Amino acid sequence: MTRQFIITAEAWYGPSLRDSQRSQDPVAEVMFGLVGEGGGGSEMALRWYSLGGKTPARLEAFDGSWHVLPELADVIAALAKNGDKPLSVEGFAQMLQHLGFTDATERTVPGWERSAHARAAIVARVRDCDDHALVRVAKALAKDGEPR
Repeated sequence: MTRQFIITAEAWYGPSLRDSQRSQDPVAEVMFGLVGEGGGGSEMALRWYSLGGKTPARLEAFDGSWHVLPELADVIAALAKNGDKPLSVEGFAQMLQHLGFTDATERTVPGWERSAHARAAIVARVRDCDDHALVRVAKALAKDGEPR
C-alpha cells in the first residue's frame, strides 16, 4: 500500500467541484489514505469550512476507512501536535510529505499531451454529459486549450 494525498482544488477537475459547492460544502480539502497497487484503498479527508469568518479544518472519514486509522496514527499525532493553530492546505500537504505520503494530485488532464483530435474527443464527451459544472470545464478546455 502506498500512502498518498490529493489536493482537490489543484486537480484538473477542481473547478467543477468548486462550481457545484453549496454554502455548507467545504471550501478546500485534501484527500489522503492508503492506496493499493491497482488503485482502490481507504481514504479520508481534511476539509476546511467557512465558519464565522474563519476556515477551520475538520478530519472526516467514512466508516469503511476506519480500519486504516491505526496505520495513520502518525497523521493523527501530527495534527494533535499542531493543536488549535490554523493549518493551511499547503501546511497539511507538507506535513503529509514529511510523514512519507506521495502527492498524487493530477494537476493536468490525463492524456492531455495527446493529439488535438484526442483532446476534441474528450471535450465532446464531457460536453454531452448532464453535469453542468463539467460542461463549463469542457467549454474552458475547448476555448483555452488548457484546463483552469
